[in-house]
Amino acid sequence: MFTNSKATIYNKKGNVYVKNVIEKVFWDTGVLTTIGTTILTDKTSNSLIMIPYDVSRYLTPKLWENWELIPDGLYTFDVGSKDFIVKGECDYEWSVGEPITELLKNYENVLTVTEVNPKLFGTSDMWHFEIRGAV
Repeated sequence: MFTNSKATIYNKKGNVYVKNVIEKVFWDTGVLTTIGTTILTDKTSNSLIMIPYDVSRYLTPKLWENWELIPDGLYTFDVGSKDFIVKGECDYEWSVGEPITELLKNYENVLTVTEVNPKLFGTSDMWHFEIRGAV
């Protein structure tokens, strides 16, 4: 799979956010969505992030939720838990004194994960997730 960027994901785990950098993703902000003959170009609908499937680091949302400790180096994609994804390697570190609203205020290309489509067909080196997000 062709990649053109890194991404940083912030997964919600209880009352904290766990940060992980994903080294290789394909980030396309020029994707247009069509419904019938209408083209949607607003920025909530035109970002597509494709992330190679990494069985050694990915947990399903249910496994993530049931994991006792904060998983080191592991991540998930969950539309119901307010996960955020940022284009590139982001230096923001969540803490009680630095709430997640600071990420949204001070950084560009921050999306809330709104749609996750696993594409687990073909040979395993083609497997990936298609992620869409909203600003």
